[in-house]
Amino acid sequence: MSLHPIPNKYNVLRCFSRLCEYMYRKGVKDSAELYSAEMSQQFLDENNPTSEYKFIFDEDGKALKLEFYCALNTMFLIKIRASAGKVLMDAQVAGKSIQTGAAALANVYYRKGVKDGIGVDVNLAKDYFYGDEKCNEHIKLNGQKLKMLEFIEDMRMEALRLDSTDFPQGFKIWKFICRGLTEYYASQQNY
Repeated sequence: MSLHPIPNKYNVLRCFSRLCEYMYRKGVKDSAELYSAEMSQQFLDENNPTSEYKFIFDEDGKALKLEFYCALNTMFLIKIRASAGKVLMDAQVAGKSIQTGAAALANVYYRKGVKDGIGVDVNLAKDYFYGDEKCNEHIKLNGQKLKMLEFIEDMRMEALRLDSTDFPQGFKIWKFICRGLTEYYASQQNY
């Protein structure tokens, strides 16, 4: 249960979508820099996105605690100038269920990037990662461009997939995304 209602859910959601884009791009870069398709695939096979928060280059190979992973994501949000999204990484504000769901969803996008980055030229991957510093453009590695609302819909579907894997926090973040979209569409009708 959150202690404070989150105002302007759509703005928070937009900023959170930029974090998911950042995590995807980071996954592509990390996978390409590993120079090993087998090791990238092993990383994907061995780690559960809903319970193990890891990056390929974690030196000790241990999963990060949820709180530390959320703190890293908060730093990433500040780096890409999307700090409104950081409320989802704060259990005091968003509630533990939404925080856990948001962290897992960001982790899913990192893993999608790792998968797509297998076998990609490292220079191309770095150009892709550094090409949009604010992560405003949702362009997949294959060149497919998604509009903001399309990317948020993709996030909604990924959250629903998390829920279908018996990860109850997937439903919580899915519900938050739906409320943010509803808020956006209601604001569009008022104009």
